[in-house]
Amino acid sequence: TYIANSQVGDSGACATALFCGVKGNFETVGLDPSGRYQDCSTARSAHVPCLFDWAHAEGKSRMDAIALSVLPWRMTVRSLAGKWTGIVTNTRITHATPAGLYAHSPSRYWEDDVRLSEQVLSGDLHGSPCKDIARQLVEDSPGKHIRVRGTARPRFQVVFGGGRRHLMPLGTKDPGDEREEGRRRDGRNLILDWVEQQRKAGRNGSYIWNGQQLRDLDPFKTDAVLGLFGHSHLSFEMDRNPEEPSLVEMTRKAVQILRRSPKGFLLVVEGSFRFRVRYREVKRSRLIFDDDERAAGRMDHAHHFNNAARALDEVLSLEASVEAAMELVDTSRTIVVVGGDHSHSLTLGGQAPRGNPILGL
Repeated sequence: TYIANSQVGDSGACATALFCGVKGNFETVGLDPSGRYQDCSTARSAHVPCLFDWAHAEGKSRMDAIALSVLPWRMTVRSLAGKWTGIVTNTRITHATPAGLYAHSPSRYWEDDVRLSEQVLSGDLHGSPCKDIARQLVEDSPGKHIRVRGTARPRFQVVFGGGRRHLMPLGTKDPGDEREEGRRRDGRNLILDWVEQQRKAGRNGSYIWNGQQLRDLDPFKTDAVLGLFGHSHLSFEMDRNPEEPSLVEMTRKAVQILRRSPKGFLLVVEGSFRFRVRYREVKRSRLIFDDDERAAGRMDHAHHFNNAARALDEVLSLEASVEAAMELVDTSRTIVVVGGDHSHSLTLGGQAPRGNPILGL
C-alpha cells in the first residue's frame, strides 16, 4: 500500500502502518510523516505509540483515543493493558519489521551505531541525538519495561530472532561462527547489558544463542528470554541446520512462556504472519496472522532473489508454525485474522505453457 511519501512502501514504513496505525515516510520506523529520513532533528517529536505500548499500558490513558481510531474491533488501551509481550522472527531482531514494534528511528538501517555519524551520536545535529535500533531494544520503552517483583511494570518476556552482530562490539567473536564478530563501535555488549538488567530486577532471565539451548529452556522457570540464533538473519528453512531453531520451535516455546501471563499476552511472529494472542478476564484470546508475503520473515528475501522454491517452502514453515501455535491455545476462545502490510515482487513473466516448472531458478 502507499505510505506518506511513496506510492510503494518499504518494510519499515509498512510496519509503522501495521503496528501503529500511522503512515510514515519511506525507510523510517515508528515515526509519523513529520519524521524525515536520516534527520534526527525531526525524530523525537514524530514518535508514535504502537501495539506494544498499548499492551504494556496500565489502566486508561490518553492513548485510548488513539487506539480507538487505529485498532481493529475498537479495542481500547484498557482492554489491552498489562499483557506480556514477545517477538519471534527469523530475520535480524533489529530488522525493519520487528523494529516497528519497539523502535523510533529516522532510518531503518541504523541497526547499530556503525551508520550513525558522530553528529548524530553526540546530538550536535540540531541538538537531537539519535540511538541506534539495537540500543532502543535494550534501553528504551517498550523493550526495557521490567516487571520488578511486587510491581506491575510489563516488558518483553520473549525476544527470538537473529542479528547478534548488532548487539556485540567489534572484536568480540560470534559464538556460532568464530570467523564473524560484532559490529558495534561504541564498545558495548548489549547482550550482557540485557542480562545485567534481568539480574538487577531479580528475574530469571536467560540469553540463548542456538537451537539446543532453546529446546532445553524450561518455559515454566523462565521470566524473560533473549534468543539470538544467528550472526545476521537466520537461514531459509530449506537451508537450515539443527544449530538454528525453526520458526515452529521458536513460536511454540514463545507461546509456552507467554501463556503463563495472568492477563494474557501479545506475541508478534514475523514474517508471513504476525501472531497475536490477547486474553480477556475470561481468558478469551485473539490470534492475528498478518500475511505480508514474508513467511517466516525470509519469504521477503526469497522474493527479492526471485527464488520461488524458497519462497514457497517458507509458506510451509508458516503453516507448521500456525498449527503449532493453535495446538497451545484454546481455539474456542481464539479469533484468527489474516492480513498483510505489503506484497512483494516475485513474478512469472512471459507466456509459458501450463505445467512449466517454476522452481528451477
